[in-house]
Amino acid sequence: MINKRIERIVDLITISKNITKDYGLVYFLKIATSEIKEYKLDVLKPNEQKKIISKLDQDHINYNNWIIEQKNQFKKLSVIKNDDMNNFAIIISIENHNMHLLENTLKSIEIQKIQNLNIFLQNSNQEEKIRNLIDEKVRKYNLKLFKTKLKDHFEYIVFVSSGDQFIESSFFDIQNAIKKKPNAEIIYFDEDENSELGRINPYFKPDWSPELFLSMDYISNSYIIKNTINTEIIFEEINFKKNWKFEILLKLIDKSIEIIHIDTIVISINTINLKQKNVKKNYEKGLEEKFLDKKNIDAKITIDNKGLIKINYKLKNYPKVSIVIPTKNNRKILERCLKSIKKNNYNNYEIIIIDNNSDDEKTIAYLNKLPFKIIKFKKHFNFAAMNNLAVKETSGEYILFMNDDVAALDKEWLSEMVSICQLENIGIVGPKLVLKNNKLQHAGIALLENGAGFHPMMGGDSYSALNHVYANTMKNCVAVTGACLLIKKNLFEKVNGFDEIFDLYYNDVDLCLKIQKLGFKVAYTPYVKLLHEGSKTIKQQTANTGFYAVENHQSFYEKWKNNEKLDPYYNKNLGYNFKIRSYKN
Repeated sequence: MINKRIERIVDLITISKNITKDYGLVYFLKIATSEIKEYKLDVLKPNEQKKIISKLDQDHINYNNWIIEQKNQFKKLSVIKNDDMNNFAIIISIENHNMHLLENTLKSIEIQKIQNLNIFLQNSNQEEKIRNLIDEKVRKYNLKLFKTKLKDHFEYIVFVSSGDQFIESSFFDIQNAIKKKPNAEIIYFDEDENSELGRINPYFKPDWSPELFLSMDYISNSYIIKNTINTEIIFEEINFKKNWKFEILLKLIDKSIEIIHIDTIVISINTINLKQKNVKKNYEKGLEEKFLDKKNIDAKITIDNKGLIKINYKLKNYPKVSIVIPTKNNRKILERCLKSIKKNNYNNYEIIIIDNNSDDEKTIAYLNKLPFKIIKFKKHFNFAAMNNLAVKETSGEYILFMNDDVAALDKEWLSEMVSICQLENIGIVGPKLVLKNNKLQHAGIALLENGAGFHPMMGGDSYSALNHVYANTMKNCVAVTGACLLIKKNLFEKVNGFDEIFDLYYNDVDLCLKIQKLGFKVAYTPYVKLLHEGSKTIKQQTANTGFYAVENHQSFYEKWKNNEKLDPYYNKNLGYNFKIRSYKN
């Protein structure tokens, strides 16, 4: 028993070192405090004595706790009277598959205890049974009918489907959001699934992500729009028979309007409605084709094997890409990297290698034979400074920063990345990276509120659909790894490149934040997959220097802590690797 306890202590020391190295001292202290609070001295007991709960069960437990905390918090605030909502119209759409659930939606509105609500029923199906149901509910609840326009003017319109249920605090949260952002024209919110098992599968969404929306409609289950002249015109254009809630969104986002996200659960979507939504993909695809055509974006749309929309952007031309590769004493790994680049079908590129004091004879001989520009960096390893030096020697319109331990796995990878980066709103593109065993290494970077950055789902199935297909849908994210990062050169120069204070860590995240400050987005694509050994060069050159992680993290947090949100694409209700946190008001 004593030996096992010693083993446990050794394990804890190793875990502590790894967390501190990867995520910083501040994050480690938070985790350690949380564990000691929960388990007290049991944290020192051998592993087999701790109850093992599956991740699925634990997620369910965490979410149930979150729901209880949210309800308790709302009870404390319930002394605050909700404002009159006479300026709101709620439109409930009814279809054959959900007509029997209408009462659930109406009751969920009734418990809001708000006066002067205007509720409309919408149905494009003229079957007698639905007409009879609507007539009955109109009389019982004093409702109105909605066809293609609202006779009276309402400032806000709420869209919801029959069977979906607002939670007790929904309109309180909606009113607060509107008070903070009165000019917002689209307001969407987090949701969960209302099933026979109760409320399950919470979707704590990112803030507005145009790339995610075009890949996976994560908004149209229920949302709110501000009723403006744009709305009236759009209502006249809409066919209120198929996927019209999605079509309204597409037409509105084309107007460059303000979109806000309420980052708490506001509505519970019925399982039946979620299943029905999945059968409308082809119609959604057709709407997006019209949307892109109107914006003069040349692209072909397909639906992938996960039911997600993939937009294949056509290259306008083949701009020159400068591929910058730092290395040191890594001949075999570098050789593999260069061979994989050579196989790609994008021909307009140059390669610049920056060598950090290689002293291995075979590596030096190999470098001397290469037909590429080789730059010598004679100082101590500094990822940011090395790449900044190399960029000065580039002649391309785009810069691809690529680690020597990265290898391309197909011919299309560079064409795909450039086709996305050429979009006007995109400044940086990062691909999916996998380990040798095909497990996920990178699908975008997320930041916690304390500034700790991490790779969500790292080490998991690279084809997983978990966490709302996080790793396998194109999306915007706060940052992508510098191990393989494509950027417009003019933007890189505009922000003065990498900040060299971040010699090892956070240089890529800092660069991405600077680009976003200029008004450009960072995009992640799962449709480009490369092999990555996991920063092998950095680990070799920086062995036993764990303090750099802490130092870089602290510098990063001090630089960016005043941002309204450090990471708008990772919901505040989520902790490390999608663990549901305690409820946050």
